[in-house]
Amino acid sequence: MTKVTSVRRRLIKHRKGKYYSLLKDTDAEINCGDLTPFVCGFLEFVADTIYDINRKLKHKISQLERFRRLLSKVIPENGIKAVIMDLLLQADAFYGLGLTMYEIMSLTGKSRNTIKGKFANLPVRTVKAISRRKKFYKIDWNALRNLLRYG
Repeated sequence: MTKVTSVRRRLIKHRKGKYYSLLKDTDAEINCGDLTPFVCGFLEFVADTIYDINRKLKHKISQLERFRRLLSKVIPENGIKAVIMDLLLQADAFYGLGLTMYEIMSLTGKSRNTIKGKFANLPVRTVKAISRRKKFYKIDWNALRNLLRYG
């Protein structure tokens, strides 16, 4: 499940009472089955969800830009190392789980051996997902802090 889907589900769950109230009002005899209040209320849910996602996305983009500046102090080159770290950074900011070797290979167009060789000098760690039997690669933030501190 993506983070966006999670946000939508959370908003709907928090507003379940309002949703059922809209349905009840629509079904009330006095309203003669007029759907206008339900449609307006539902559109309000949609607008609130869009606003919330937009706010979170702006925060993530700001966070991504800050972290890119941080990474540029450690990896100033524009080569494959910088590309790999930027991909891992985006995955961390927007996805949270990291990237598999296959994803990194397909996004960079580089071989497994090339990427593994670049990992040797990068602050990267591996994580195994519990529900999936895949190995994910993530930025090792502690190692990155140490590089910046003692670099």
